[in-house]
Amino acid sequence: LCRWPSSRRSALAMWWSGREQSCTNRLLRRLSSVLAALGVRSTPAAPPRRLRLAVVGDCHGQYNEDDNAALIALVPDAALFVGDYDNEAADIPRTIAKLHGALPVASIMGNHDAWYLSKLIARERTALDSASSSASSLAPGAQPRLGESAEFESVRQQHSLLAPSNVGWGRRDFEALPLSVVGGRPLSSGGASLERHARMYSSLWGVRGAEESAAVIAKHVRAAPPGAATVMLAHNGPSGLGSARDDICGKDWGGGGGGDWGDEDLRLALSDVTGVPVVIFGHMHDRLQGGGQRSMVCRGADGRLYVNGARVPRWRTAPSGCGVERLFTMVDLEQSSGGWAAARVEQVWALPDGRVTEREPLWSVDDEVEQIRQSRRPHARANVA
Repeated sequence: LCRWPSSRRSALAMWWSGREQSCTNRLLRRLSSVLAALGVRSTPAAPPRRLRLAVVGDCHGQYNEDDNAALIALVPDAALFVGDYDNEAADIPRTIAKLHGALPVASIMGNHDAWYLSKLIARERTALDSASSSASSLAPGAQPRLGESAEFESVRQQHSLLAPSNVGWGRRDFEALPLSVVGGRPLSSGGASLERHARMYSSLWGVRGAEESAAVIAKHVRAAPPGAATVMLAHNGPSGLGSARDDICGKDWGGGGGGDWGDEDLRLALSDVTGVPVVIFGHMHDRLQGGGQRSMVCRGADGRLYVNGARVPRWRTAPSGCGVERLFTMVDLEQSSGGWAAARVEQVWALPDGRVTEREPLWSVDDEVEQIRQSRRPHARANVA
């Protein structure tokens, strides 16, 4: 180990620290459950000072039972799915549903998860006939009022399978961790998608406009349990994070690209609340059209950390040629006297048995502090002869 470069030793230390803490957290939760089942009362343990979240980016058909096995073997404290499972197919939501009981899970649906329905609604008002009559009384964040016709069946099936984990316009609290995951707008395709699909959102959820959507999201943030690490999970990120094609939500297509493709309603919601240290999303793929790579982590002007998990494709053949590796974005949170904050973000390629074949550190608070320190260091004066 002494001969390893410092960067490699640092990555090993980061991996061991996160895995050790995650294993400890899960062991304590299981012990607490056993004691409760035996009727043994114990003094509640202090909440853990660190949480590790495994983020599953846009799947686009690439997620199966082996991904479940890899997730469980990586022993994160919770798994977060950003959506875009497979163009309305129910296979991946059915696989995700099998994780319940093994891991805390939060999910949201992306634009591809209502790919055909949204296009049908945009073309034909008749598809909404069975839904629109009662939509005005539907509470935002509840199950959408999906019609009885066949056009709604695939989306209805996905919603049913994801019901225990779905946070779209809602919230899931995992008090034992303690973690609260608040969801942004479901089915977002970025940019002005709320306006483009206004009829779908108003008819199925009763939400009309960015201000109303933002109010729903902010309401759930404020209702999160005190002391919990509150994380925002959305399919697409907020506006206001840059308009260059390689920015975290920058538009990289059409006439050379460029433009802010973030969600305005999510920006409005976040500007109205505090206590959300990390915002996690996908949708904007890492590989840019026309070449180049997107920035996948950024610190916003509001001090929050924004993490894009959409590295696509998320499967690759192992270098040995045996097996398929799966990609996960790992986000570590740490608790201090000032509350919860992001500590580090890395991408890992893992096999179904949990063996990690490659780690790519994306960001750490230690590196950020060092960069700030270096930028403030006075420049040495040049010697003048």
